[in-house]
Amino acid sequence: MMDEDIIVTLKRSNDLLMTFGNDYSDVFLPAIDEIKQLRKAMDVQGNAVKVLHQAETSKLNHLRKTAQEAYMAKMTLDSEREANRILTDEIEQLRLANSDLQMWFDYARAECDKLQAEVLKLREELNEKEKE
Repeated sequence: MMDEDIIVTLKRSNDLLMTFGNDYSDVFLPAIDEIKQLRKAMDVQGNAVKVLHQAETSKLNHLRKTAQEAYMAKMTLDSEREANRILTDEIEQLRLANSDLQMWFDYARAECDKLQAEVLKLREELNEKEKE
């Protein structure tokens, strides 16, 4: 890392100056400490950014999932509504057809009753003729 290079350079510069009898520790050591503190702060901020990124990614994924579920629910509901509309139309057509069939059945029954009455009448007449 670049800050490590700076720290090494500052330490070497301080050591070199000390070999010539000049002590600049009061300048170099605080600068080195400040660089280390800044590096720690950057690490903390970097970790905070990672955590925030993970949280935001998680939120985004949840929103995407929720949106997909809502879309699928709407599509399912629309499909069910269309199916219900079709079934309602078919039920109405069947009711009308049933009504028509009932009318024809009632007519056929009435005709059958008339024919049975006619058959009974003819049998009675036939029986009377046979008795004579």
